[in-house]
Amino acid sequence: MNNNLNYEIKFIKNNFDKIRKLGYIKCEYNDTGGPGRKLEKVLLGKKPDNLRKPDFGNFELKTYNGNNKYNITLFSLIPYVDNMEFDDIMNFFLSFNKPSTKLSFDNLVLPTFYLKVDTKKINFYKNRYKFAIFFDDLNRKMILKCYDENFNLLPNKIFWYYDKIINEFKKKMKNLAFVNYTKRKVKNVLYCKYEKINFLVCDDEERIIEMLKNGTINLSFNVSSKYDDLNNVIPYYRGIKFEINEKDLDKLYFKYL
Repeated sequence: MNNNLNYEIKFIKNNFDKIRKLGYIKCEYNDTGGPGRKLEKVLLGKKPDNLRKPDFGNFELKTYNGNNKYNITLFSLIPYVDNMEFDDIMNFFLSFNKPSTKLSFDNLVLPTFYLKVDTKKINFYKNRYKFAIFFDDLNRKMILKCYDENFNLLPNKIFWYYDKIINEFKKKMKNLAFVNYTKRKVKNVLYCKYEKINFLVCDDEERIIEMLKNGTINLSFNVSSKYDDLNNVIPYYRGIKFEINEKDLDKLYFKYL
């Protein structure tokens, strides 16, 4: 462990010990990700962001309250799709869905595409399309294949390079400051108590590919749409997330502290 990591761990731990002693603190972010954003603000003194780099130095901050229902997002990564640009890729995924039943302000419906993809199974979407992940070790690609209702393979080439996946992981999630917390609501106001912190380190980034192959890490697609300033419907990218359950973190990381 190099001196930079040791300094960062000491800084985070000292600040965390002060926060832990406060007990329950008011959280102004009253949603699923609110406790993490609140801790980032009080622990690191920064506004929450979605930058593709760790929250502090070499460490990404993650929070967990003991609910295995929700997975932890490692990172988001858009695949290659037929040499398309960003908007065309988003529209490609939106094309699998008929407009949602949720009405917008002018009574027009907006398309969405939300799908959990288990890398070891055939994944059904709207009882019409099917999605499956395949691994091409020779060319180091993870491939997404799409089929219609008759199980005809669609012609689109959709894939992620192994090296791109590994680099995205290394860029943001190689080292974790992992915090357990409890929460309660008082008169509809959220309060959080941050109780314990562990520092986790991954010493073999290639392991993420094996964990994708065995289904420990899976994918979550979340693409919706919105109106621009000219009232045109445009894609709204919420993430193509690589996710892991908290109980499986020890398969990817070792506990440093």
